[in-house]
Amino acid sequence: METENNQSVVKNSIWGRLKHTLGFYRNPPYIEDQLKEDDVRCAMYLSAIVGLIEIVMILRYIKNWVLPGKTATVGIFLHYTKSYWILLAASLLLLIYSCLYLKGKLKKLKNFSRLFIFAYFLLGMYFGITTGQYDFSRGLMVICFLTMLMWVTIICVWRPFSSVLLVCLFGSFFVWLLNNRTFDKAGNQLHISEGDYINYVTFLIVLFILEIAVYYQRYSDAKKSWHLQQISVTDDLTGIPNVRKFVDDSKDYLAECFPAGDHPIFLVMIISNF
Repeated sequence: METENNQSVVKNSIWGRLKHTLGFYRNPPYIEDQLKEDDVRCAMYLSAIVGLIEIVMILRYIKNWVLPGKTATVGIFLHYTKSYWILLAASLLLLIYSCLYLKGKLKKLKNFSRLFIFAYFLLGMYFGITTGQYDFSRGLMVICFLTMLMWVTIICVWRPFSSVLLVCLFGSFFVWLLNNRTFDKAGNQLHISEGDYINYVTFLIVLFILEIAVYYQRYSDAKKSWHLQQISVTDDLTGIPNVRKFVDDSKDYLAECFPAGDHPIFLVMIISNF
């Protein structure tokens, strides 16, 4: 409640509204836990999709090169498909972790969930940048980088300012890389055209708006979920825990006491016509 009151104060000024929009405030623990769970759920879906795409890419390479006999050795096959295998392995690991986490089996690792997701983000950015630079050097569009940037930043919606910072950082680095470290087959240095600049900046702005919208949708859902949970376990008139809350807490307490050899005693008072 104190955190929400503080937020209402800082939103009165223009600077306060801007800070609030970008997420420069401290979330209550229940909202932060829900946001972490949303990050993991989004990572589960994304890792499953990326994993399927990598399997398709491997099968496509086998169909076009291995079956016709164009690839003679296993070494050559692994050399040209190693990025697919790395992304596939990382996607499977993140998918398994996400599924176990959402089932409640890895709740003790909730403080590390965003670290795992960020590692996956860095891996996706690496392959997105390298593939995008390769495509650009051959006159192709950099769709791979833009798609990967959109995908992996959506799973890193921790706060709006962090998402915007990551997009600006990697987007600027990619543009610098294309302008200063990319050459065509003849060895000529390549540069981004003015029209492409406008397209890239427009894409980044749209991505900023999307990330802010996703964050506050998750934030709103977390507040509603907590409110509904509180209503279900408290008395409307007095605000004290109700019988359902007592039963739930009792089960948790007994589960801790019995293994330790304790024998708790409950004192129950029934007040008629309260």
